[in-house]
Amino acid sequence: IRELVSLEDVMEEVGLGPNGALMYCMEYLDDSLHDWVDEELDNYRDDDYLIFDCPGAYMTRFKRKPEMVELVKRDLIAAKERHPAFLSYVHCFLSFKGFLACQAHRIAHKLWTQDRKILALLIQNREAFAVDFHPGAKIRKGILFDHTTGW
Repeated sequence: IRELVSLEDVMEEVGLGPNGALMYCMEYLDDSLHDWVDEELDNYRDDDYLIFDCPGAYMTRFKRKPEMVELVKRDLIAAKERHPAFLSYVHCFLSFKGFLACQAHRIAHKLWTQDRKILALLIQNREAFAVDFHPGAKIRKGILFDHTTGW
């Protein structure tokens, strides 16, 4: 991803501070990541193996929260069982807006319950998924939101 955008480059070239540059990077990734991944994957053959390496800190945080892992697993299973366009867990994890909106909400809700309300609202106010949950709302496991964009 550093080939696509880096915080330091944005701070220097666009003249933003760390917070503004981080928001810029996140929006840039939101707009560009799908096309970039498609281009990168074009370099692989059908019989190649791909390994997606998640940042260790992110996975470590989840490993310390088994209830969060269980919620994500139940939501993935719900997508497999009920979503007509489901191809694979990876496909769902990387591109289903409803699934991603639900997981973003779970993180925002956890922050809300830890009295980290400003950060929770920052996540909630992102319009990337075109869905609006109040971070104080608790949702259960096995949730499937389809077509989160539109009216």
